[in-house]
Amino acid sequence: MFNFDGSTKRRNVNLSGRRNNLESREQLLHRAELERNRRKEAKLQDKSVRIIQSYIRTFLLRSHISLEFEKIWLHCGSDVTALNMFAFFCPNLVLKRDEAWLQVQLDHVSKLLLSSHGSISFLLRNALVEVLFKTSKQGRSPLPMLKLVNSLSHEFAIEWIQRKDLMEKLVDRLGENEELDLQVLKFTFNFRHNDMETFAMAFINIVQKANLNDEAKQLIREQFSRPSSFYLQLPNSLFFLYLLSVITIWKKYGGVENLDIFLAQELSSAVEKMQELKFCFENELSQDLSLNRDADLDGRKKLIITTGSKEALLYLYSPDYQTKISNLPNVSTEFLSNFYYSLLVPIDTGSPQNEEILNSLLISVVVNGLPHGILHYWLQQIVSSDIFRMEDGNWELNKPILTGCSVELWQTLHIFLDVYFYVLNMSSDSVIFDQDRGRLPRDEFLKVVSFLKGLCITLVLKDKELKPSLPSSTRVMYDKTLVVALKLLHQIYLRNLRLSFVSEEYWLCDLSLSIEQIVPVLYERDISISNNADFDLDPDTSEHLNLESDFSQLYGLNSTRYMKLPSSVLAALKVLKFLPFMFSFTTRATILHQLIRQSQEIRDTYGGMNRIQGTISRDNIIEDGFALLSKLTGEQLKNYLGIQFTNQFGAEAGIDGGGLTKEFLTETVKKGFATTNESGVEDLMLFKHSPRNEIYPNPALYLKRTKGVDVHKDLEMIRYLGSIVGKCLYEKILVDLPFSPFFLTRWSVNQPYKTMFDDLKYYDEDLFRNLNKLLSLNSDQVDALELNFTLTERFYYNGAFKTTTIMLLPNGANIPVTTANRLQYVFAVSNFKLYTSLRLQTDYFLQGLFKVIPSQWLEVFNPMELQILVSGRDRGIDISDLRKNTVFSEYTENDQTIIDLFDILEHDFSNEERSKFIRFVTSSSKAPLLGFSQLNPKFGVRNIGPFSDRLPSAFTCFNQLKLPDYGNRKVLKEKLLYAISSESGFDLS
Repeated sequence: MFNFDGSTKRRNVNLSGRRNNLESREQLLHRAELERNRRKEAKLQDKSVRIIQSYIRTFLLRSHISLEFEKIWLHCGSDVTALNMFAFFCPNLVLKRDEAWLQVQLDHVSKLLLSSHGSISFLLRNALVEVLFKTSKQGRSPLPMLKLVNSLSHEFAIEWIQRKDLMEKLVDRLGENEELDLQVLKFTFNFRHNDMETFAMAFINIVQKANLNDEAKQLIREQFSRPSSFYLQLPNSLFFLYLLSVITIWKKYGGVENLDIFLAQELSSAVEKMQELKFCFENELSQDLSLNRDADLDGRKKLIITTGSKEALLYLYSPDYQTKISNLPNVSTEFLSNFYYSLLVPIDTGSPQNEEILNSLLISVVVNGLPHGILHYWLQQIVSSDIFRMEDGNWELNKPILTGCSVELWQTLHIFLDVYFYVLNMSSDSVIFDQDRGRLPRDEFLKVVSFLKGLCITLVLKDKELKPSLPSSTRVMYDKTLVVALKLLHQIYLRNLRLSFVSEEYWLCDLSLSIEQIVPVLYERDISISNNADFDLDPDTSEHLNLESDFSQLYGLNSTRYMKLPSSVLAALKVLKFLPFMFSFTTRATILHQLIRQSQEIRDTYGGMNRIQGTISRDNIIEDGFALLSKLTGEQLKNYLGIQFTNQFGAEAGIDGGGLTKEFLTETVKKGFATTNESGVEDLMLFKHSPRNEIYPNPALYLKRTKGVDVHKDLEMIRYLGSIVGKCLYEKILVDLPFSPFFLTRWSVNQPYKTMFDDLKYYDEDLFRNLNKLLSLNSDQVDALELNFTLTERFYYNGAFKTTTIMLLPNGANIPVTTANRLQYVFAVSNFKLYTSLRLQTDYFLQGLFKVIPSQWLEVFNPMELQILVSGRDRGIDISDLRKNTVFSEYTENDQTIIDLFDILEHDFSNEERSKFIRFVTSSSKAPLLGFSQLNPKFGVRNIGPFSDRLPSAFTCFNQLKLPDYGNRKVLKEKLLYAISSESGFDLS
């Protein structure tokens, strides 16, 4: 027997049974194993040789046949036979021949196909695709084959898998030369209607990579000259990326007629698709459009917007484009509503890019969409749903309504509320119900308020029961809707404080509130916060609100204690947190005073002896007070002060039992918040006053800081003055500080109160009037003003006034103000004046304030109520309340002098004189916030004897009037008037 190598294969057999040599068992086994391995290796070699010989024989056979094919190919008489021969053999030969050979073969195929008998068989079609695929894959130019395929495109129906793989290879070759890019573009368009997804993905890559010649540009114009509904059949995210690519190529290679209308029509028809997208900006310098196909928590797809596609996106969201669409002749409300809806849906707040796009779009909605009635259109969609028929307090009816709402309805509700929130912010009081400008009429507005109030109170109280019943895809949109609903309701409430379209009682809820049970929970929550003066005062508002989790964490409640709270207490705490205005101001002010009282009781118990002693010069009260108190913690600032005043003659007489502390705090406030000094230059002061004489931080500090000036000392002084205001609130000392509403709005850092355009009139009435006028000018008048997105601001430094240019938008100097973007300009100016230029100074002030009074204690008050807490009410002195809460020493309430005193106060004194009298005794010109019953110590009158020649005097630290028993009403009145007018008080006798 012979092997393939020619050797004989023999096997030795021992027939005698005798062993030639003796081996141990181990040696025998080892030798057997070696023999088995040798035979196994021999078999493998034998198998390998057989395989090699098979391949060689096949190769030799194919080579022989291919040579025969080449001999007869060009002279074959039968067209069908020739084409079939090409289809069978060419894919294997193409990689063995050069491109010139292939070109000859392809030319001949073209001639055969043009003949009367030529046709593309299934075999030939696959062969052409295979040749095209192989040439692309091997790095050879696919151009000749691609030209042939494009010329035969009407005959082709390539399988999806073939098409996708082939397109990937062709896309990889983009950018090599313009002719190849043209043919790839033709190939892509040829399969446009057969495989939309592959076409769209290929087209997106062509936009990014190809170098297109004039023929290619003309082809694109022809393809997009007429809208086609097939785009709506694309997957949602791919649909929008495709639209961006259309915009990109249009802007890059010249306009396509009616493309703007085409884009608007596609967006208006694609509401459902856009609901499932969410923009996500990619900050890396990537030119490739990519798509993260993993669903987000809310079930929407993240649409990655790269550097290459951002310009196209910004065009789609530009005021000019939206103005053009809004001004189309005969544009319908439904069309425009769906158009803006599709643009609004994918924008999630949180990133600077999204915020920029959203602000621009919302301005466009206000300017261009509202006049077409889109706000009313969206409202009607909500009104026609069951959610608008919820009933206050009827949870059994409301629960199935809320759980049955689709994610689309929550989305529509969210869009409507978000847009209306923006409309209110940008609308002055005079146009809030102007139907000609697209606002809701008063009756519809009041229906929205009623619905919104019921929705918010239901969601706040029943969130724990409702949310688990919602589908997972709905929960995130539910959270977003609740956030914007709370924001809008707060803004409507603030606007009502000025316009009074509903009564104060309208906002109140019928929940019972036990102050005794609530105060300990609130106090425990807030103690640690007040010691942290450096927390972020302006955090980014999260769009996702987990009511139960946020509430529990906010109130320091672990799960066990949270569950043990009585339901009534739990409900009251929730409303107090998220809808505080649903409890009366008196109730909330009482809670604040109880919190302060509890803190004072703890101070008196554990730290009453830690009095802060300090000597203060009357000529240097601000600087001495800063040195004494500015470095103290919040808990230290709550301790009693022991103030010793000095003047030019030395130390003044008197022991501080509270009166000197009051005088120190009120004088510090008076001088620290002064808005002018001897120089008359307002920019040198820490605070300014508005035309209404209301105080706010001086924006000059911000301007100086932007120019590199060190303002750290000024900011530290502002923080110190904030702590002084906090100390006054803590000690219930009313001070005459009329703050501007837009400044007070920032005090409620945990509530969604926002400054509005109308607040600008409290800052600068002339600027507010001029900006309002700008909104009413025609196009020529706006252009004539030659405005751009900059402001020129002036500040005083080093003995001279200096100017600085503020960019309201990036590159604002090169962005002219037009009728299309003037509302954006108005918004930018308002935002800079009321927020940006004041933010730093306000943050420092609030850090000082919140050292003493935790921010959560003040967040339940609106700006007007905060002003009352600081300065008291302006409703005058209630003499009957004063009489009921006065204690007498050596007098009785029936003594004639006491009867005369209160009669003079009530009937003879003016309001101003009554205020002077109260200031003379208590050092404050206003009654305590909750009445004289809250004055501590009580208001007292002490008889110092029948001295007709002595003037009344006062112990302000004990709120006590030392009144001689004049026995004559006329003398009493004269002496009182003289004493209170001289303001000498404590030492006068």
